[in-house]
Amino acid sequence: MPPPPTPTQAAGQPLQDIFSARAVWTSRSDDATWKQVCGVSIVQVREGDPCVYGVMQRAGANPEAIDFLRRYGYFLEEFQEKGKVDYGVGSAPWINMGRPTYLLALNGFPALQELGGLIPETWNKDPRYADLLRKDPQTFPWPEYGGIDATRPGNDSSTIWTMSFRLAPCRACPDTGLIAIDVEWTKDGALGKVTLLPPKPPR
Repeated sequence: MPPPPTPTQAAGQPLQDIFSARAVWTSRSDDATWKQVCGVSIVQVREGDPCVYGVMQRAGANPEAIDFLRRYGYFLEEFQEKGKVDYGVGSAPWINMGRPTYLLALNGFPALQELGGLIPETWNKDPRYADLLRKDPQTFPWPEYGGIDATRPGNDSSTIWTMSFRLAPCRACPDTGLIAIDVEWTKDGALGKVTLLPPKPPR
């Protein structure tokens, strides 16, 4: 998968956003269209099959949406403007049974950041999570089940996203709680520090 594009800046000009709502397209076209164009149901389509672009074009997808799929291998199905750095959700029929899987920070540095990858690997060593792990030692984070709970200004014109993600020992199991983090974006939109927060109760 190629790396995200890098923003460029002309002398004296502000940086232009790489991603916008024009890149959004959902794969949930009617199944008859998928069968007609691809010869198979939406759940049977394989990554990289060129027929997918035919479905998108028939559904009126913007060129930006088609380019996003070519570049990353999945669709941008949701886009929210959040200021310097924007938020998105990605999915594809051939990934995780079509579930919304990638929670994304867009238009910062890097231009595309998968937010689930920011969960600290040593979260289970933090004593604030000890009670949850004692109750169920098999619990772990599910990065695709989460989102932004709140945003607030930080120091030096930075922006902080408070995010939480599901904790559970299996997909069908009851939640044991939520793992929470603060993600800080500098005033220029660069990824700053990530801070592990105390766990939150299940939703």
